[in-house]
Amino acid sequence: MLKKLPQEQLEEASIAAVSGICRTHNWDFIPQTKDKSGIDAEINIVHGITRTGLFLKCQLKAGRSYISSETDEVLRVRIESKYLTHWYDSNVQIALFFYEPLTQSVYWKDIRDHLRAHPNLLSGTQETRIIEFHKKMDLLTPETLPVLEQVARGEFHYGFISLEESASELAVSNRFASLPLPSVWVAPTPFAQKNDICVRLQQQYAFAVNDGLIYTMADIRKAHCELGHYCDKPKAVPRIATDIPTPILTEILNMSRDLSMLNRGLDSRRERFYFPLSVLKTASTNKFSYLSLQGKQEERTLIYVQNTDGRQERKHHAVKLSFSHESGQTFLELEPDWQFTFPLRISPADRKARLISEKAGLHNKEYLYLLHFWKQYLSQNSERILFTISSNPTFGNVEFSSSPIEYVLPFRMMNDYFGPKQPNPTNR
Repeated sequence: MLKKLPQEQLEEASIAAVSGICRTHNWDFIPQTKDKSGIDAEINIVHGITRTGLFLKCQLKAGRSYISSETDEVLRVRIESKYLTHWYDSNVQIALFFYEPLTQSVYWKDIRDHLRAHPNLLSGTQETRIIEFHKKMDLLTPETLPVLEQVARGEFHYGFISLEESASELAVSNRFASLPLPSVWVAPTPFAQKNDICVRLQQQYAFAVNDGLIYTMADIRKAHCELGHYCDKPKAVPRIATDIPTPILTEILNMSRDLSMLNRGLDSRRERFYFPLSVLKTASTNKFSYLSLQGKQEERTLIYVQNTDGRQERKHHAVKLSFSHESGQTFLELEPDWQFTFPLRISPADRKARLISEKAGLHNKEYLYLLHFWKQYLSQNSERILFTISSNPTFGNVEFSSSPIEYVLPFRMMNDYFGPKQPNPTNR
């Protein structure tokens, strides 16, 4: 009797695991001869003894040789790119299963919808692509089969978020609360517009002019504060920031933000900040060391040079920074994104398609990592994010916590990338 090869044993174990779960609902799991698209089985969905006519084509991968990396929450599995293209173009519903032999667990993906949600997996020339399986969210169990029936009906979508109202979940926001804001100095001024003062200044300040008054967080009374020359300095009075009209306070904060980003050498376009091409010149400027989400010291390249469809592009980290005010509290809001330097010869249609493709790929995981990167970069890996009040550092800073606001939601969101999190009763 011939001894079976290890891979043959793995394939049999994976088939037994999936078919065993299908039998709990009396579903048929039928192995097939693998075709050019990698389909090697079919699941027929049965209600009791009634055949529904619904079916799923399947591909099974088994063994740790397919795993490119792993965490406590996620398995990253290599899948041939040629199969992904076949599946995406198919007109039938397809489930991808992965059998992990150490735990004898099976994980699944509605692979066509996953590819619709992550179109970047279909671009490029790599022979394999990484498909991520969440160990909790993507675990195949008898309780999962009704969801697989939704897949067979074409009713399951990763973009949909279902709610479990009997549970709670901790949500991390992109909002960062201000620490006590500096006082705002207010004084009469004969100048009607801010620009009339700006052109006379040797240094830069975050300030606003409105209705005959100048507003700034720089102490006008100090002799080296140039703003004192353009207002009635003896009448300057300090006010609590929360007593300043919101539009004026926001204008001051926006100037402080712009000044700080300029000092860091970032470029801006339509209120988005990004690293200029000049940082590519030397290795000392095109990398940033920071503490990753896993708590590891890592280094990130600020600009990536990549080839897409035969064209070389430069992909910059970018972020939109804005301020909001709620119940007497001021918040800094970070909206991470990407900025592209396109080649000269690219049509407007291709440019638009490229941007749409990147936006579609910016889902929970990448968003969270970009948000973490930017808050680490802005805080320089510290507990505070600082925005300068003036180009003269003696006037101090506006400070925000580098810990994002967390909320305990009175429900649990399913299909969230990282799955449900345990709420901490001290965080509200």
